[in-house]
Amino acid sequence: MKQHFLPQCYLKEFCNDDGKLHTLNLDYLKYKKKVFDEPKFPVEVCKIPDFYTIKDELKERFKDLEDLDPFHVENQFHKYEREYPRLLTQIKSKTTSLSFSDAFLFLYAIIDIKMRNQHFRKTAIEDKKERVIDKLFNGYRKELENVDVSAFLNITNEEMLDTMDRVREELMTNDNYAKNSHITTLIGQNKAVSGIHLQIINRLFKYQWMIFESNNQFITTDNPGASVDDSDKVHNTKFAENIMFFMPLTSSLCLGIATVIFDQDFVGDRSQKLLTFTKVPPSFVEKINQAQTYYITKYLFSASKNLIEEMAERINIKTESA
Repeated sequence: MKQHFLPQCYLKEFCNDDGKLHTLNLDYLKYKKKVFDEPKFPVEVCKIPDFYTIKDELKERFKDLEDLDPFHVENQFHKYEREYPRLLTQIKSKTTSLSFSDAFLFLYAIIDIKMRNQHFRKTAIEDKKERVIDKLFNGYRKELENVDVSAFLNITNEEMLDTMDRVREELMTNDNYAKNSHITTLIGQNKAVSGIHLQIINRLFKYQWMIFESNNQFITTDNPGASVDDSDKVHNTKFAENIMFFMPLTSSLCLGIATVIFDQDFVGDRSQKLLTFTKVPPSFVEKINQAQTYYITKYLFSASKNLIEEMAERINIKTESA
């Protein structure tokens, strides 16, 4: 079963009048081919077979998952995916505020879209696999070297260390390590809104929420949302310190949260989260769009054929001159 790591309810807001996304497939660049506009329906992109399916191997490793439905993780996404269009309709109507519960759910959906993403699995888990496992097992090794095993029958420190090394090797060679780690993390977050989700939400609630407006000029990608720090460095999931977080919501609207502009109104009345709408010049739209291109896995999307062709030309020229 193919599962979407970027929900269709999000992608539909970047479709043209035919219900299609103007799409650039950046994988072509790997083969020295030019990118070009390929209109696609949202159902056709950002999906991987069994990306979130809880398989028997994972249930055997984690006994507390035994009774979970194989599609438990994906079913949890549906709770906010069903509500997302309603919440976005309010924002598109230029409402001046969201109720606390709606604002919380909306922000939770945005953070989850970042955390459930294929890019997050690869860069935050798979690419750091060796470093994480080494750090964990080096700590265990130091402890085991000094353990008094005299209370155990027929076992030595060396045998215990050999067993630990075998377990480490199994993890290092397990092709499903990243997937299993990602899924167990998502399960833990979905049992209750806690951990990293809650930390990020609590932080971003403190600051003003701005809705930047353009004339159908915002793009998005298969890994939407980016933070820009004081030195103009772009980050994928950085929310600490002073950053400006940009999340394209539609081809004409983009959420912006600067972690230097406190929301005094929310401090005074936590039942509502005010929204400030502001039209931005092309130069600022360009800055937002540029930030979205730093952490693409494969696809770049736009509702505008002219815009996507302009971006394709720029990418192809840059590639040829590299």
